[in-house]
Amino acid sequence: MPFSIEIGGQPFFETMMGWIAQGPFVFALNVFINGGWIFVVFLVIYGGYLGWLDNRQGKFINSWNRIFLAIDVPKMNEQTPKAVEQMLAHLAGAYKTPIKKEVHWDGFVQPWFTLELISIEGYIQYIISAPERYRDLVEAAVYSQYPDAEITQVEDYTKGFETKTFFQTHDLWGTELALKNDQAYPIRTYPQFEHVLSGEFLDPLGPLMEIVGRMSRGEQLWLQICIKPIKDSWIEKSEALVRKLIGAKKSGGSTGIFGGIVKEFEGIFQEMLNQINIRPGETAKKEKSDMPSLMQHLSPGEKAAVEAIQLKASKTGFQCKIRMMYLAHREVMNKAKGVEGFMGAMRPFEALGLNGFKVEKRTKTAVNYLLVKQRLRSRQIKLLRAYKSRSMWLGGGFFVLNIEELATLYHFPTISVKAPLLKRTEAKRAEPPFGIPITDIEEIPTKVTAKPAEAKETPPSEIPIVD
Repeated sequence: MPFSIEIGGQPFFETMMGWIAQGPFVFALNVFINGGWIFVVFLVIYGGYLGWLDNRQGKFINSWNRIFLAIDVPKMNEQTPKAVEQMLAHLAGAYKTPIKKEVHWDGFVQPWFTLELISIEGYIQYIISAPERYRDLVEAAVYSQYPDAEITQVEDYTKGFETKTFFQTHDLWGTELALKNDQAYPIRTYPQFEHVLSGEFLDPLGPLMEIVGRMSRGEQLWLQICIKPIKDSWIEKSEALVRKLIGAKKSGGSTGIFGGIVKEFEGIFQEMLNQINIRPGETAKKEKSDMPSLMQHLSPGEKAAVEAIQLKASKTGFQCKIRMMYLAHREVMNKAKGVEGFMGAMRPFEALGLNGFKVEKRTKTAVNYLLVKQRLRSRQIKLLRAYKSRSMWLGGGFFVLNIEELATLYHFPTISVKAPLLKRTEAKRAEPPFGIPITDIEEIPTKVTAKPAEAKETPPSEIPIVD
């Protein structure tokens, strides 16, 4: 007797057609009564859980107490971006694999850092922001590569920019940057900026430092790179792309106990077929060999792309989001300098045939056609809020850059970069003499204030230092 599904003693198909004939409302009501309510209850519970988890994650992020550390390096800095690459590899140690309780009950979110380069009326400052608990990690990473650097905790420079009053006197143009191609393809990195014959290093940040150094009174330019430590699962997609480009057969397949059982049965079944097809005096036919690799048939450019993808996947990666903003008084707003100048400074990082940066259309503060003013203001407010909150979710999508790419985009300028208002250390620090007397901890005052020998005027545009 063939198997059939019945509802109320009638065949399933006939019952469904009868409900449909009575109208959509009757159809939906009958489906709900006859078991559909289970899916509705599930969706309500799941939606409530997502809302509750979002609230827990928000509280978890707010508990970080994000701090801002201004980094000043010596004037005679001869370190290449390789030092920043090692510094970022140190920061990747903040990655944590949470347990289920931390994820589903505590609302755990992997903490992230931001690498920021700002120019306030031509005064340039490097800033790294991080949750307060990671301050020692950041300082150790910087001092390990730049022993003579000075690290100072400062206030958030975006505090004074309130959306209600800012647009009365100021204007801004901003956007997020996106990759032109798949994230597996790398951008042009600092080893490619070395002269082949002389070995001279041409700093890729030179054009950007020239632009930010030209900000005049009433102008500011901000660059923010959010970096989140992640696990190495992103490498699998890069390997899959390489296999596709060279025409190699996909490896692996089903994994785990179920995959092993399936593979075992496939082997037994294939062996049975081989035995059936064998006749007296004949040998079993060999299986058709797998499609050979097309690596030898690739063009030089395609071979270089495969090697570049593999090289990128060989180094630690971060989940990234990049934002830039050009802010100025309406009287001095000059997009030709701030906007076109910044985008032009990003072109040296583009590697033709591989990857580069482009404007993320959904986030840039430029609209056309309907309700231009309202939509433009909405985008400006959203971008400003996303920048101030250092959010990884607001705005466009994110992508993966490895430590070599990040060190190319964000590193401390070498001695060859001439930026007159770039904040640097004034003198080299010296270690205390050996054998200096040490006072007991109990006798050390909790707060020491010293009057400087000579008063130094602070530029009005400097970022205030936190006590």
